[in-house]
Amino acid sequence: MDRKRRFNEAIVDLLFPSPPKPQLEAFVGGSAFDVISGDEAASTKLMKVKHRRMAKRLAKQKQNASTS
Repeated sequence: MDRKRRFNEAIVDLLFPSPPKPQLEAFVGGSAFDVISGDEAASTKLMKVKHRRMAKRLAKQKQNASTS
């Protein structure tokens, strides 16, 4: 188990030699990957998709309630 952990840590060190500081604002609207990459555009797009899905779900619920 310890060997596997050390291997995983070595891979992370190879992929991310100097990890950037996490940006909490990006994390609120996105995923953990957005924090690592600092990609605010991706997190904003993710929030828009989530809101669109939620709006569709609510509209469908209202439609089902009105037809019942």
